Amino acid sequence: MKVLRNGSIYLPAYFEDANNDPVTGATAVKFHWRTTDDAAGATNLSMTAELGGGWYSYLYTDSQNKPIVYWASLSGYKNFPGGIVELSDVVFSGATKSYSSSTAEQAIVTFGFADFGWKVAFKNMKLDLSNLTKDTIISVREAIDGTNYRIIDSVRWNTSMEPGVVIGGFYTSRNISFYAQSIEAEGATRSIPYRYAYEIL
Repeated sequence: MKVLRNGSIYLPAYFEDANNDPVTGATAVKFHWRTTDDAAGATNLSMTAELGGGWYSYLYTDSQNKPIVYWASLSGYKNFPGGIVELSDVVFSGATKSYSSSTAEQAIVTFGFADFGWKVAFKNMKLDLSNLTKDTIISVREAIDGTNYRIIDSVRWNTSMEPGVVIGGFYTSRNISFYAQSIEAEGATRSIPYRYAYEIL
């Protein structure tokens, strides 16, 4: 299971009696958790709800910024084996790049993922190139060795193509940057709106 950082999720537990019948009506189901680096967590947390048919739940809200291992117990019964709860951040954002009239490569936006030790699934970068009037190379560079940016993906766009360009679908733990480079100078400053989405793993 996954929970957004600082988000909430219901942790499930299921109990059967000696005859393998679902345990219903229990009031003493307790939940326990520890972080995956074995840091002390919480114990004897009362259930949030009985879901019926032997199922119980606890509403867990992340405050650790670490994955957790959880289990549940009920006196007189075997402990519920539980599971692992992973963390996830899904970021959606965007802005508009003021793109100057030049044939030099210009950074649209840079992401400093390595600064935080993040492992990231970059979902997509969406660019609106409808304001451009010249052929343009769009590229993605990654600081593969931690310092030097290398092209890992690129596309040459021209004005006969659809103005919406999507680049993405890769994993990284390094800084990355998206660039645009006009084949001929635009002759005036242009605007490039963009939107992006990524998940912190």
